[in-house]
Amino acid sequence: MKKDELKKLIKPIIKECISEMLLEEGLLKNVVSQVTEGMNVSAPVVTEQKTVEPSYEEVKKKTNKVIEAMKNKTIGGTSIFEGTTPAPAQTSAAGRASNPMSHIDPRDPGVDISTIFNPNWKKLAQGK
Repeated sequence: MKKDELKKLIKPIIKECISEMLLEEGLLKNVVSQVTEGMNVSAPVVTEQKTVEPSYEEVKKKTNKVIEAMKNKTIGGTSIFEGTTPAPAQTSAAGRASNPMSHIDPRDPGVDISTIFNPNWKKLAQGK
């Protein structure tokens, strides 16, 4: 007997046995009740929450308030830049190579050279 012929004979028999197991023996009822029971126990319900979009006027008011605060450099009466210093200017690698002082803060007082031109230097140069 070939495989196809055997399949034609056995398939209806297996189908009938499975349907008897599911319906007559109550197997299907048990499976369905267990699934629905599992769904009802602590299964959170997902609900969609829609947010209300603000109107154009509300957005414009808030934007104008922020712009005014930035112009005055204050937020809630507090100066937002109080006690800060500006960041050093950013330069390219070529700019740093051509300027040896590019890494120095412009507010750095540097070295005091006022004593270099002291009159005592003339005396020292003359050997006195």
